[in-house]
Parts: sequence; structure tokens; C-alpha cells
Amino acid sequence: MANRLTLVTSLILCTFGLRLQAQEDTEGLKALEDQLAGHTFAIVNQQVITWSDIEPPWREAKARLSKKYSGRELEANLLASLKQMVEGQVDYLLLLEEAERWLPEGMPALAEARAESLLRERRQQAGGRVKLENRLFGQNLSLEQLKQEEKEWGLVVELIRQKVNLRAAISARELRQYYRAHLKNFRAPKEMVIRQIFIPFAEFEARERAQQTASSLLKQLQAGADFGELAKTHSRGLHADEGGLWPRMKAQDFREPLTGIIASLAPRETSGIIETQDGFHIIKMVWVHPEHTVPFENVQQEIRQELYEKKRKKLLSDYLLSLREKAYIEYRWPRLTWP
Repeated sequence: MANRLTLVTSLILCTFGLRLQAQEDTEGLKALEDQLAGHTFAIVNQQVITWSDIEPPWREAKARLSKKYSGRELEANLLASLKQMVEGQVDYLLLLEEAERWLPEGMPALAEARAESLLRERRQQAGGRVKLENRLFGQNLSLEQLKQEEKEWGLVVELIRQKVNLRAAISARELRQYYRAHLKNFRAPKEMVIRQIFIPFAEFEARERAQQTASSLLKQLQAGADFGELAKTHSRGLHADEGGLWPRMKAQDFREPLTGIIASLAPRETSGIIETQDGFHIIKMVWVHPEHTVPFENVQQEIRQELYEKKRKKLLSDYLLSLREKAYIEYRWPRLTWP
């Protein structure tokens, strides 16, 4: 009885402690947000980044991080995310400014038409204009603001496409060079298809009876009996209903001592009786595909995507750095205190 009371008391204290921590976190986050509200985080050329720009991603980060951290850990991770949000907003403003300056005159009109189209889709998905406006109201957005955001995002996407994505295209020569230089990465292991007869110890009163059954089946196979038919009748393995036929596997997919024995079998060869901790096995090798190098044609799209992403990331990083070098950027990090 005393042990039960101790356990119940511990559970109550634990639950109370969790609730208290959650309350403290809520109060701490509210105090943090009160300090952030109205703050100017950075000036980028003639534009400012304020709390209204940072609040939407902040809310998402807070919901995500609050599930994993609490107290000081939560504060540290949120403030690290805050810095990333500000830096991301700096990059976005630089890209938007460059898009408005560099893109052809007709591009803003195309971006606006695209924004109108997206807005129509949003209205349909929401079930009408009023329902969409109600949803946006909860995000402190109006339809006009949403349309402007979509238009600006369209300009930024087009700028990145022309300045970065098109230049990140991978040539056929680059694909071939990468393939030849990394052939070891494209080695495919030996694969095989087997049939199995499994006689478990659990279905026999004595181990010797299980072995007698396995021996009888092996003699029938050696005399020319059909492996699949015997497996359907006598095997208790996973694929007995399919005549003991396993899907394509690698030797290492099996446990020892099966792994070594299976790997040594030639096509159409049948093993002897193999004993494991669960029972006796008889294996027939149906088909073997030896270890080989995957042909270039089978992996070129995979290589293209990998090289493209690496090249694109480097080009985008360099491009953003060049925009920052030409811009006036002044950071105004707030001095925050966690209650």
C-alpha cells in the first residue's frame, strides 16, 4: 500500500511540475514577445525589418520548439531561430529590390497576374471570398496584402530562376566525369532469389522428430521432387504459400548461419539441412545477380539532381553575398531578458 501511495504521489508531483513548467514557459514567451513587439531588427538600404515581418515565422518556430524544449533551452533555441529569421528577411528584401531593378519591365505585370490566379485558387479552396478573408484575419492579413506578398514572391522566384537556377544546369560532360570519379558509389551488391523450406522445432515434441522430417524432405528433393510443392505442403516459413519463394534479397538480409551458406550457393543448387535456433532450413538458389556497377543510364538523373542542388546552393550563396556587399545593412539586435 505504501509503495502505491508513493507511486501516486510521484505521478501527481510530476504532472504538477510539468504544468508549472508549461505555465512558466508561457509567461516567459509572453514577456519575450512584449520586448520584441514594435522593435526594428534591421535596416536594409531604405527598408526596415520590424516585428510584423518576423512574427509569422516566430509563431511557427515557437509552436515547433515548445514541443521539444522548455525554460532556458527554449529561450536559447528561439533566439537562435530569431537571428535566422532576420537574416532570411534581409536576403529576401535584397532579392526583391534586385528583382524590381533588374527584371524586364513586363515582369511585374506577369507577377501580378500570377498573384491574381493564386488568389482565385485560394478563394476556391477556402470556400469563397468571405471565408478566405476570415482565415487571413486570424493571420493579420488582408486580401490585398496577400496579393502583394504573392506578387513580390513571384518576382523573387523569377530572379532566382534567371540568376541562379539556369546557371546551375549540369552538362552531360559533368555527369560523366562525376560517374567515372565515383564508380565505387555505384556498386550494387549481389542479389538473389531463393526458395526455403522451414521446419520449426516448436511443432514437434522432440528435436529429433523435426530433424527426421527435414532429412526426409531433403532426400525427396535429391530424388527429384519439386521444391515448391514440398514447401507448400511442409514448410512453415513466411512464404510457404508461394512455394517458399522469397522476393529478391541480399545475402546479408538473412541472419547467420544462413547468410554464409546462402551466399555460397550457385544457381539451382540446393543446400543441405541448416540448423538455427528456431528450426531446420533447406534452401534452393533460384536466381543470382552478381555484384556489379550500376550502368550510368540508370543513375544519371540521380547524379544530375545531386550536382544541381550543390551547384545551385553555391551559386545562390555567392549571389546573396554579392548583394549584401553592395547594400547598406544595419542590425539592431534587441537586448532581451527571460523572466
